[in-house]
Amino acid sequence: MLLGKYTVYMQRQYEVLDYDKKNKIIKLKSDDSDLKYKTIKRSDVEQIYYIQTNCIYKGYKFQVISEKEDSILIYTSNNEVGVKLNMEFIERSVYHKWIRKSEVDTILEDKTILNL
Repeated sequence: MLLGKYTVYMQRQYEVLDYDKKNKIIKLKSDDSDLKYKTIKRSDVEQIYYIQTNCIYKGYKFQVISEKEDSILIYTSNNEVGVKLNMEFIERSVYHKWIRKSEVDTILEDKTILNL
């Protein structure tokens, strides 16, 4: 499940770690085990976008904030929904709950193109 800034570079999707507007360079998270990141020119990619994965669970829309194996961690700031669905209270207006992917009605990936 994706959450954050991404771009496509050399036909692969990469997470954008940082963007330097002044020098027009982008720092990408690297898949190379020797490098933690790679720096490229802004002109080397077309779009930079923000992706947030959401899901519909029991008729409500939730943000997906983590994933492991066959489960996802959902989040809401809606107190009423958090209490109604017996979600774990983390702090003021923050509720989490691990659920099985099979319990989810729909998984949605919201993508917003950023003007960077």
